[in-house]
Amino acid sequence: MNIFEILKELKNIKPDQEYAKQSRYLILSQTPVNKKITVAEIFDWISIHRLATAASLIGVFILLVVLSVSYLPGNKNSLVAEADEINASIKIKLNDMGYQLQNPAEININEIPNIQKNLEEVTKLMKEAQILSENNKDKNMGEYLEKIKAAQALLTEIESLLVK
Repeated sequence: MNIFEILKELKNIKPDQEYAKQSRYLILSQTPVNKKITVAEIFDWISIHRLATAASLIGVFILLVVLSVSYLPGNKNSLVAEADEINASIKIKLNDMGYQLQNPAEININEIPNIQKNLEEVTKLMKEAQILSENNKDKNMGEYLEKIKAAQALLTEIESLLVK
């Protein structure tokens, strides 16, 4: 026999059905070995998915920029919030002064001229702030806020003058 005939006969040899079944189950029942991921495999994965990676990184960058811009110190939203807070404080001070004026026994009579002068100044500042607010809402927000802060300071001074 020559070698080619032997190879043809070996080619036609098939395993027993029971042996094939047991071998298949044995192979499938074995758990795969935990493979450690190498840096090269990570770079391969990134190169395959670089479009998705780039798109997600760009999205995160845009999100960070938008969020950081909304919290800048000169942001109009923060100025409006600060102005609203000062207005609420002014309303509380005016309510306190109204209560003190209703109870004349608690008023320091000697300070009435100073109180009147400060009230006139507060009225002037609040009118100027209202005019700024109505005319140029976006342009003069800082100036509007300064006028309200000055009025708040004068009201605090008036409150301290009212009490003996």
